[in-house]
This record gives sequence, structure tokens and C-alpha cells, in this order.
Amino acid sequence: MLSLPPTALAALAIAIGAPGVARAADPVELPATPAGRVAEAFFEAFNSADEATLIAYEEAHRHPEGLERRPAPERATQLLGAHAQVGDLTPGAILESSPVLIRVAAEASNIPIWLEIKFEVEPEEPHRIVSSLIQPTSAPSVRITIDDEWADLPAMLERLRTETGAPAIAAAIVKDGEIIDRAIVGVRAVGTDDTAQIDDRFHMGSITKSMTATLIAQLIEQDALAWDTTLAHSLSGVPMLEAYEPATVENLLHHRAGLHPYTTFDAELEAYFAGVSGPGPVQHLALARRALGEEPQAPIGEQMLYSNAGYTIAGVVAERTTGESWAALMQESVFAPAGMTSAGFGWPASRENPHQPRGHFTEEDGSLRPRDWDEYPFDEYLAPAGNVHCSITDLARYAIFHLEGLQGESPALTQQTFARLHTAPELNDNGSGYAAGWRISRTPGLGAKHDHSGSGGTFFATVELYPEAGCAIVVATNFGLEGQAVSEAVSEMVRKRYFESATE
Repeated sequence: MLSLPPTALAALAIAIGAPGVARAADPVELPATPAGRVAEAFFEAFNSADEATLIAYEEAHRHPEGLERRPAPERATQLLGAHAQVGDLTPGAILESSPVLIRVAAEASNIPIWLEIKFEVEPEEPHRIVSSLIQPTSAPSVRITIDDEWADLPAMLERLRTETGAPAIAAAIVKDGEIIDRAIVGVRAVGTDDTAQIDDRFHMGSITKSMTATLIAQLIEQDALAWDTTLAHSLSGVPMLEAYEPATVENLLHHRAGLHPYTTFDAELEAYFAGVSGPGPVQHLALARRALGEEPQAPIGEQMLYSNAGYTIAGVVAERTTGESWAALMQESVFAPAGMTSAGFGWPASRENPHQPRGHFTEEDGSLRPRDWDEYPFDEYLAPAGNVHCSITDLARYAIFHLEGLQGESPALTQQTFARLHTAPELNDNGSGYAAGWRISRTPGLGAKHDHSGSGGTFFATVELYPEAGCAIVVATNFGLEGQAVSEAVSEMVRKRYFESATE
């Protein structure tokens, strides 16, 4: 099945001139191979944003076994939902090509992100698709050599920093409930000698979603909510379209409430939120009112459509249930039990606290510049979807908190609750799915992988859990979306050095 993993949309790309990857100069020409022709037809069908065209594409190119598992109309609906979030896709680079396999790096038009699109087709005519995948990838200009030629973690991070131009990179490695290694290299802002320190804080972006989900789970165990509590009940008195009334708390956490994505903002939305002021709960409620007044993009519970609005509404549910602010609840119910003493909200650096990492924009010429103090604020109305910051050590502690919970070793929540947070309602053809703030997949040699990335545009962070192997990798950088390539490289080299060799 061709599906869009949630990490492809983890970046909270707010349309205030949101920074992102370098734009592709021109689309590349796809090869005239069986796989290349299938890919070319896909781009044409996807960019049409037309249901009949997408159904015809699936019926013409998908292997009958794939259509039996998921019919063409269902696949077309999912692709239409993906198009609503990322916009048109433009092939920018060929990553791999053979007669029966192609991997293409494609640029999205709605949000500053690149996606890898992969097709494998039958070697015999009519060359039907046997497997396909869309997943996030780095910009074609950011490519890193993966090898084992590094002495220790700081040396590896410094090599990556030199190779990519990242201002600062931090990483930590967890094994059997302990942080076995951690390091940070680089500077807090380019053009300065303000050296990054191990306790420095990085913006977590959409990793915040799993934290908000953990907060909701706490309220469920306290019997203040239930997984099937509906919006009609939890948000009684809040105006909403009737279609949203049966949506449950769990639908919000699984991105299955039919809500619009709120990953980009047009002039109308910017004008609406410019008129919203007040403390966090007031702004969260303003977004909820707006989002719940829009026609759903899909029937409730039927389709995963990544939505920042859904997690903000989950924050509103928590606030109205308890009478406390989302921020206060996060401190009490997530940061404290996980031991995250550095965790807070907003950009790490400010005029009042300048000696912290600053996020960076990529200029037209490819150079970096740090975000000015008053430039590109992260708006409070999206906070429950992506506005936490913390140190790399505390991100590792958060990983341990969830690993121990999945093993039944946490006093904060039961093992059954942690398992529910980490269980996707359905898995795609490639074995991946989206749980409550976690993308679920598998990694050869390590088994299940539960991960999420996050970016507010000027930082990038990733947390990866491998529950079966009892290990985790966390990475953070103030490199913006280009940091995705850095994060992927750190993860791959750490797995090879620390974990995969131990499983052979």
C-alpha cells in the first residue's frame, strides 16, 4: 500500500515564511523503465487530486493481491488526504533505479519537506506494483556517508556537523534502562563562539504529540476520561459540527477524527488567529472552535489524516476535564514522572535567556542564519501539538520512561495503558502504522520500532524506541528540517555500532 507515514508531516510548518529544505531547481526526468513509468504515472495521478484519476491509476498499476487487501477507492481516498496535507509532489532526484525498482526524492509544495517515493514492480508484463512506500527523506543536497570509521559518539557527531554544516548536534543512547552514551557538539548559533553544552535545550516539535497523549492516558487511568469519551461529552458547550460529536479521545490521538491538518496557514487563518490573544487555554479553545466548525476530511475513525488540530483539541479536552492548563498538566503528569527537569515550552533561546541553542533558517544561497529574537514565534494555539523543549538527556529519560512502561516497570501508568499508547489501530501493507503519537514499524535485527520526529522549522529532533531490544536513540539539532538527514545518519550509525552487531 502506498501510504504517507506520519513522520512525513511531523514538521509543524507554520506559514510565517516557514523555513525548510532547499527548493529543487527543476524536476528530474524519470527513467523509461517499468518502475520509472509507474512512478511517472503516480506523480501525474497524485497531483491531479482527482478521485477518479487515482482510482484508475490504482486499478491499472496495482497487483490484484494488493487491491484485494485494500480496494482502489480506499487507496484513492488515502492519497487524496495525503495531497490535502502535502500538496503536489515534484520529483527532485533519483535515489535508486533498476528496471523493477525506483526510489525518488520528491518535494512537497504545501509544506517544506521532501519525501522518498519507492515502487517495486513485477519483472513480467504488465509490471504491476508489488510494493510501494512514501516516507520522509532529506533534501537531495544533504547526503551523508554512513560508515563505522568514528572513534566515539562525539567524534561521529563532529564529523556529521562538519559534513552537513549543522550548527549543533546532540545525541544520546539508551540500553536496558540506562543512558549509556550522550554527547553534544557545535555552537548555539552560527557566527558565534557560544559553544553548545550537554544540558542545552532543543525544540522537540511534534514529539510533543506523544507527550500530550501520555497526559491523556494519565487522565484515563484517573477515571477522569475514557478512551471512548466523545467530543460531544468532553467538549460539551463548545460549538462543533454534528459530524464531530461521536469522535473519541482515541480518534484524536490516532489522527482519525477527520480534522484538517493545520500544518500550513493561509492569509485567512493567519488573520483569524491574529485576533486571538490570552493565555494558553483561551488560544487552544479558539483553534478547537475553528477546526470543529470545518467539514471533516474523512468519516470519523476511518482514515489516518495527520492533524495538529487534533492534538490541540486533545489538549483542550484535558484542560476542560481538569480545570488546569495543558502546560501545568504536562509538568505534573509527564515531565515530573519522567524525570525531565529541563523540559519547558517555546523556543529554548530568548532575549532574556540567550545562551541556549537558536533555531536556524536556510537562506536562498544555502547559508544558515539564526532566528532573530522576535522572528517566527511558535504560536500558543498549536502548543499541545508541538511546543515542548528539553535537553538531549531529558529526551533520553523520556524514552526510558516509555520503554520501562512497555515492560510493566513504570509506577506512572499500567503496562496495559502504555501498550495501548503504542498500538496502531491498523497497519499498512509495509507493516507500519500510527499509534498515539508514535509511528510503529519494524527494523531488521531490532524488531519493533516506535518513533516520532518533530520540527517547528528551525530545529529537528527524533526519538526512536526499540522495545524488543530494550534500546533507544534520541537526536536533536538546531539545523531546521535539514536536520532530518543528520538524525537519520546518527540513528543508522548508532544501530550498526551499538545494537545490530550485538544481535548477529
